[in-house]
Amino acid sequence: MPASQALILFNPAAGRQPRRRARQVRILAAALRAGGWTVEIEPTAAQGDAGRHTRAAAQRGLDVVIGCGGDGTLQQIAQALVEAQLAGGRAPLLAVAPPWGTANTFACTLGCPNLPRAAARWLLRAQPRAMPVGELEAAGGARTYFLSVGSAGYDASIVHSVRGAVKRKWGKLAFAAAAATHWRQYFPAPLAITADGRTSRADGVMLGLTRFYGGRLRLGRPGPDGALALALHGAPRTLAVQGLALLTVGLEHAPGVERLRRPEVAIPTPGIPLEVDGEPAGFTPARLKLSDQKLRVLARPAA
Repeated sequence: MPASQALILFNPAAGRQPRRRARQVRILAAALRAGGWTVEIEPTAAQGDAGRHTRAAAQRGLDVVIGCGGDGTLQQIAQALVEAQLAGGRAPLLAVAPPWGTANTFACTLGCPNLPRAAARWLLRAQPRAMPVGELEAAGGARTYFLSVGSAGYDASIVHSVRGAVKRKWGKLAFAAAAATHWRQYFPAPLAITADGRTSRADGVMLGLTRFYGGRLRLGRPGPDGALALALHGAPRTLAVQGLALLTVGLEHAPGVERLRRPEVAIPTPGIPLEVDGEPAGFTPARLKLSDQKLRVLARPAA
């Protein structure tokens, strides 16, 4: 990657050990500057800051926005970049380094190293690639864009139930504990879906843009369009075996999981929890789909 003007957006609340993370961000910036880049660091202090700083970076004509945080921080950056594209502006490249959030699904997909100097070397060699984007359209027409996974149903209800302080303290264990107990109060919660030209019922819906879920859990293999749409059936009876599939062969191969032909699902049933990239995203009715937009992302260098 040629010398660039870059903005590092650092979420101090992502993951654990915030003091150590702040020091590592400075090491990352110094290594990028040694490689010829001009680098600024901007911490995010409140919800929406990552998007606000990204929009400002686009207006200033910066080349790269680097997200140092979790999937939620990256989703805010992606949202602002897509909106810049739709407005006809020039959107900076999206970069991820290092993966310091709770799950880091998108960072796992890109293969970015965890240590700051290694991440800097990776970024200096990385090349732009157009990557697919998911879209959650609410009933009122508002659109939320995401990079990894959007879903409706039980897993989204778990995301809604895990509060920020608990998430920061316990990380993935907080979600595992919620998954082990939350189903008793959630089910039954069937939802109507319209997909592949027909209306049916399911217990949940997932739209993935990577083969990973919740970090390095295995969702399945996206199709040629870059997306994987799944309808989940048989809960709560099938939850344990579907959880095992996430750890092994991939959720798409589990009993009770239907792979949809087209990456677009309408969910008219009201009141079902929604999530995108591991963050709460309201409630149905809504539509999950592969967006017409793509984002330019700094991705793994060619071998």
